[in-house]
This record gives sequence, C-alpha cells and structure tokens, in this order.
Amino acid sequence: MGGCDVFISCPVDTCVLSVVFGPRVFGHVQYLRFRKKLIAVGEYTIFAPTDLAFGRFSTLNKITRETPNYRMIYYEVLKYHIVPGARYSYQLQDQQKLYTLHGAPITVTLPGQGVSIDGVANVVEANIPASNGVIHAIDHVLYPADLLQALINTTTPSPSG
Repeated sequence: MGGCDVFISCPVDTCVLSVVFGPRVFGHVQYLRFRKKLIAVGEYTIFAPTDLAFGRFSTLNKITRETPNYRMIYYEVLKYHIVPGARYSYQLQDQQKLYTLHGAPITVTLPGQGVSIDGVANVVEANIPASNGVIHAIDHVLYPADLLQALINTTTPSPSG
C-alpha cells in the first residue's frame, strides 16, 4: 500500500508530509530540512489531499523542476493545508475561517452532512488521529489565491517560446 491510503496509522509530522510532497519532490536531504522547518512542537490539523486529488488535472500538475521556485510553490501549497491546533470535524462551524501556516485563511462550510474547504474540497474521511493532531482527507488540492496567481504567471508560455 502506498500514498494517501495509509492515513490512519501515520503521524502528522512524518507520513502526511512524506505522502503529500515527500522526497520525490524535494530530494531526500532537502525534504528532511523542509519537514523540520515546517512542523514545530504543537498540534496541527492537516487537510490532506488523497491520491485521487493529486491524480486530477490541476495547476499543481504543471509544476516541474524547471518551474521557477518550484520548491517554494510546493512548500506554500503544503502550508495552506495545515492549520495550527487539532480541530475535529465536530468542532468546525459553517463559514468558519481557519488561518493556515501559509498565512491565508481557508473557509469551512458545512453543506448537508459534510464538510467543505474553500468551496472546492470535500472532506472524504474525517478525524483521522495522528501523533500531534488530526487529519481530514480531502478530494481536491487547495491553492492559496496569491500563489495561484503567481503560478499562472510563471507557467504561461511567453509569445516567443
């Protein structure tokens, strides 16, 4: 078994980070530095995209090692999925704003019996325990608006190329 299908037995600070972006994106040494820098002591909530979410065509699929600042883009996208404090689904409220490690808020909505993030990602599995918080599996990758605009600008081909 690989990928995001192994959420339940994974601690937030190791498995989710490695499953979501891990050494395949950053290289092993850089990934270890990234992980140490990102997660400090404390509890976190991670809205972790599933394998299916990453498999969908998205702006993230356009990022390659040739993309300017690709590591920073992955780093900021990942930080946008992490909220300080353990927040279980029963603690979430409709229209609640949660500030991410990226610095921008995500908006929680409660349509029907489910939980939606930023109006694009639905929680498909909630309240997955982790060693330092909780994980909610989501069906889409989230993008902070500021980063999305910058990414669109850097991946748009120039007229001469």
